Amino acid sequence: MPTDACAINRLKEFRFRLEINGYPSALCRGFNPGDRSHGVTEHAGAGQNYPCKEVGMIRYGNATLRQIVPLEGPGRIYFEQWMNLGQDANTGNGEIPAKYMKNMSLYELDPNGDPSRVWEFKRAFPVNYSLGNRDSLAEASDVIEEISIAYTKREMRTLQ
Repeated sequence: MPTDACAINRLKEFRFRLEINGYPSALCRGFNPGDRSHGVTEHAGAGQNYPCKEVGMIRYGNATLRQIVPLEGPGRIYFEQWMNLGQDANTGNGEIPAKYMKNMSLYELDPNGDPSRVWEFKRAFPVNYSLGNRDSLAEASDVIEEISIAYTKREMRTLQ
């Protein structure tokens, strides 16, 4: 499992660091936080012949991580095991949401490798991941191509 700069020649291109429940889990090359949209609530009062519109519920699309290198720890089976917590393909059963929903943070790294911005996702869980084509001779054979993460809420803040 590649975990250091010697394992992948261009490791500096992985500009995002993923932490799940506070533990460093992976490096990512690409990241899309997903859409954010606001619902619209309409109401009209007594004698009003046109609706007043107000902001309703906030909806978030799934976040997408691309070209992920798992770090030390459970490694490349981590995301498979995390998905099995929600719904296990062998047993057909899943755990309660408190067991498969995790908080995760994605740090955007500056050219020096220091975090400059953090995206925090609350009650997140993977809904799709793609390993892509496997090639034993590739320098990055353990890279996961893409993971989609559903979440309840997100926050973004700068660190510098």
